[in-house]
Amino acid sequence: VADPIAAGDPTGVSATPGGAGEALIAWTAPNSANYRGVRIRRNTINDEVTATLLPTQYGAPSAADSYLNTGLVAGSYYYWLRSINPSGIEGNPVATGVVVVT
Repeated sequence: VADPIAAGDPTGVSATPGGAGEALIAWTAPNSANYRGVRIRRNTINDEVTATLLPTQYGAPSAADSYLNTGLVAGSYYYWLRSINPSGIEGNPVATGVVVVT
């Protein structure tokens, strides 16, 4: 039976430039036993609907976590994080805001 209850939303979400062609996405997982991981989406415009899904990042509840997005062309990027439960049910999107990659 699939679990229809989404985990809470990630908190402390941020995106900062890393080295050349990199963006570091960071967050704290919700304090929820129903938490399995985070799905990250990226776009060059502020539109989650047309964003590209990046690899799912699995982790523990309440843990500080991060993802280094590499191989990017210089420019502006927007990211959204959605927590998932063990059945893959997504929570609400949490935006990082824009990050400028060199």
